Amino acid sequence: MDINRHTVSLWRNRWLETDGKELLTIQRLQDSERAGAPVKFSMEQVVELFAKSLFTTIRLRTTNKSLDTKRTSG
Repeated sequence: MDINRHTVSLWRNRWLETDGKELLTIQRLQDSERAGAPVKFSMEQVVELFAKSLFTTIRLRTTNKSLDTKRTSG
């Protein structure tokens, strides 16, 4: 996907800000109403990006955890 890190970070932060609120996933990912240019990404693209981001975060945490374990035991 052709999306920069700033955009991903913005969406991730919006997701985290709604944590614990009783909202549907689609409501949590929806872009805020604003004036200006129309949205660049469809909701399907946002959901796909979120899923990829979540998978990557879990994979990195798992990798870092195993690296930390190797450092402390060696």
